[in-house]
Amino acid sequence: SAQNADALFACCYLHAMLAFHYKRRADEAPVKDNDFAWLRLMKGIPILQRTNILREHLTKSLWMPVFMESGAFSPKTGPLPEPTVPEQIADPEVESLRVECDVAPTSSTEGDDNPYATPIAHLNKLSGMTIDSSKIGPMMVFIGRMPESFVQLLESMDLRAMKILRVWCRMATGVEQW
Repeated sequence: SAQNADALFACCYLHAMLAFHYKRRADEAPVKDNDFAWLRLMKGIPILQRTNILREHLTKSLWMPVFMESGAFSPKTGPLPEPTVPEQIADPEVESLRVECDVAPTSSTEGDDNPYATPIAHLNKLSGMTIDSSKIGPMMVFIGRMPESFVQLLESMDLRAMKILRVWCRMATGVEQW
């Protein structure tokens, strides 16, 4: 119910952070089935934001500043559309990944069958920012908006998906608490 909305969002954020910190392990440790649970937990935020019964409460939610900071949510329309993939990406590493993952420049990644398109579009958007503690919202949008097909590629240890996640992790080091 709308009365529990703030608690639901808090649980999503808290569980994702705990799962992320819990998964730090030695490089030689084997990969386990739930190593990407923290990714799946963050995917709950946009699902909750799109839930009709919660929408009315969101405009007065204590989480509204966090949602607005992310740059991916509007109090009037809810979650904003996915970013686009331009003809040429300024960051050479992200551009190299765009080519390697065969992501075509497009006006929209929504409905794109390429599982790498949305993550590349978000990396492009992040690469144009100075990442610091004030950019934790946009950093989390990358995780929350990953297509299921991309998460499955990560879980199967797909090299291209892992390279994309590596670039995000490098950017995430700019958020000082990480």
